[in-house]
Amino acid sequence: MGAMLISIKDMVESIIFQFSIRPNQACPLIIGIDGLGGAGKTTLVKEIVQELTYHNYQAVSFHLDDHIVERKNRYQTGHEEWYEYYYLQWDFT
Repeated sequence: MGAMLISIKDMVESIIFQFSIRPNQACPLIIGIDGLGGAGKTTLVKEIVQELTYHNYQAVSFHLDDHIVERKNRYQTGHEEWYEYYYLQWDFT
């Protein structure tokens, strides 16, 4: 069975719908986007934020990676990319 593709506009319509039916209208709607490094999460989030802003919704994005290990300790460290991903990006110690 192939992967089902959904457009950004369809995704944003779904987000707006979920926002409108949340039980506590005073609370924000929090959405998490997960995936491997380089999968396109940042690009996807930028497009969603842009579309939500177009529809007059306030959207804020933040990257959990930046709160786990500082970017300077994850990328361009002198190690190969695979090493940085598997051994530096998720170093919780």
